[in-house]
Amino acid sequence: MLGMNDPLCLFLGNYDRMCMVTGKWTEMPVIEEDKGNYIKIELDDKKLPTIGANGFLVRRDALMGCSIDDYLFDIDIVYELITQRKNKFAKVKVGIVHLFSGDVFTFIKKQRRRIKDYAYYKEQKLRKYPWGELGKLKLLKFIVYTVTVLPLVSQLLRGYWRKQDRAWWFHIYWRDINNSAAGCT
Repeated sequence: MLGMNDPLCLFLGNYDRMCMVTGKWTEMPVIEEDKGNYIKIELDDKKLPTIGANGFLVRRDALMGCSIDDYLFDIDIVYELITQRKNKFAKVKVGIVHLFSGDVFTFIKKQRRRIKDYAYYKEQKLRKYPWGELGKLKLLKFIVYTVTVLPLVSQLLRGYWRKQDRAWWFHIYWRDINNSAAGCT
C-alpha cells in the first residue's frame, strides 16, 4: 500500500508503484502520458524513479550498449540507457507483487543485506546512478518522522482513508523494527 518496500523511499519520493499515502506512483519529475493500459514516460537522468525494481523488459540491442557487471542494479541500467538518450519507457498499470519472506525478521535480514550491498558497491565505485543527489532535506525529514510518531500517524490515517486495511498499523510498527534493523534503539 506504500508503493515501495522501504519506507525511506516514501520520503525521498523515489518509488514506482501507486502509494496510498501520496496518491501517486512516483514523486520524481517525469513526463507522462496515459495510454490506457500503460503510461508512456520520459525520464530525466538526474532523478529516476526506481523503474525496474519489480522487473522490466528492455530491447537486447539497447541492453548490449550498457556495461553489465556480475552484480546487476536495475536502476543503474536505466540510468545508463537514459545517458545514451534512450529515455522513453512504458510503465504498465499492472502491479507486480513479489513475496519474498514469510515474516518480519526475514524482511529485516533482507533490508540489512541491501544496505550492506549498497555500501560495498558504492565504496567499490561500481554504482552508476548518483543516489547522493536525491536530497539531504528529504533524508532529514525521514529521520524526524521516524524519531517522532505523530507524522507517521498522519501518514497512516491518510493511507487508511484511501484504502481501509489493518496493515496500515504496520506503518507505525515498522518504525521500531527499522530502527532496530539499522542498529538504532
